[in-house]
Amino acid sequence: MGVEAIQSQEVIKNEEIVVPETSILRHPCREVKLDGLNKAVLEKIPTEQRPLPVFEGDWFLANIGTDVDPLFLELRFAPLSPEQSIALLMTTERSRQNEVIGGRMVEVLEDAGIRFNCALGIPELGNPLAQAMSVHKDEHFYWASVGQKGRTGEPMPKPWLNSECSIVYQSGTKPYDQVLYVDPVVAKEVARRKELESGGIVIGDDARLSGGSIEAAIKALRRTGEVLDLDLEPSAVISVLNEHEETKQILGVPYFSLAKVPIFRNLENGYQPIEGTFEVVNNFYVEFD
Repeated sequence: MGVEAIQSQEVIKNEEIVVPETSILRHPCREVKLDGLNKAVLEKIPTEQRPLPVFEGDWFLANIGTDVDPLFLELRFAPLSPEQSIALLMTTERSRQNEVIGGRMVEVLEDAGIRFNCALGIPELGNPLAQAMSVHKDEHFYWASVGQKGRTGEPMPKPWLNSECSIVYQSGTKPYDQVLYVDPVVAKEVARRKELESGGIVIGDDARLSGGSIEAAIKALRRTGEVLDLDLEPSAVISVLNEHEETKQILGVPYFSLAKVPIFRNLENGYQPIEGTFEVVNNFYVEFD
């Protein structure tokens, strides 16, 4: 995971840190030789450094922990276009790591004072995280997928869904319009639990890129109508990564993420963070091979 040498008229010292191997959630496609040390040596690069570093390898480290107790999530670069790439998180690839990530999500929400007894995952990649959050709550906690995704101009993906409770939206990773259908049975169960237990709903997703799928989920849950009257207000939204603009709310709903990560410019020798896409990020991390 090399990085291009940094040259700057203003000298900003990079810091070398050593972390236990258990502090890095390795990507399953990445093979690392530990040489019996069970530790990793990282270079901490201040984001004020100019010019910005160029990441020469295939992997990017995002700190989903804290500065005091870091937890690094290893992500792979994936192209959005010939010009730009993202640091991609695929929860379907993560297996047991989802429980660790889900635990961090619960911790962040509870530290912020968010009360909730239900988590709805945005399909498909948010679903494993909603399930993982339930592992860290009590037996009465309920999780489900917020619904199903379809495409405009095509039949509903499942016959038990209702077009009255659907939202058309655009995703940052799809070249076509999508439709989010809320499952009416799930929605009614969420409403029942919220009324009986005075609990709250959180929406969970892997990443916020364009914000389209999260906004669609909020709008769909708020839907009212004669056939299906949901009128559900989420208590919060949380994603593992935020690759969109920095914000504390989405459509008036409190928003949290575990890490803010950049969008990257594709270069011949690697990937360079794009200025303006990593607000509130203090450092980048590079692993010495």
